[in-house]
Amino acid sequence: MTLYQLPPVLDLAISRDVARELREHADLDPGLQIDASQVDRLYTPGAQVLLSALQTFPGIHVTNPSEAFVTAADDLGLWTMIAERVTQ
Repeated sequence: MTLYQLPPVLDLAISRDVARELREHADLDPGLQIDASQVDRLYTPGAQVLLSALQTFPGIHVTNPSEAFVTAADDLGLWTMIAERVTQ
């Protein structure tokens, strides 16, 4: 199992890099775990990248979502979709 640590800020500036890295890791390990414990700010582009990865790779999961991550995802109306793939 591979663990991918999300950066503290998921915004437009970092989204392309995160998307590329998630694809690379998920191709190598279909059971990829995405650690969201360090996320302080989640913006729409970052959430879109994450949702795309979750839909494209059904075996990956989000672990340890920070309070800021959960709040931002909920504010964007996306938490229910992400929560289905969260493991603690």
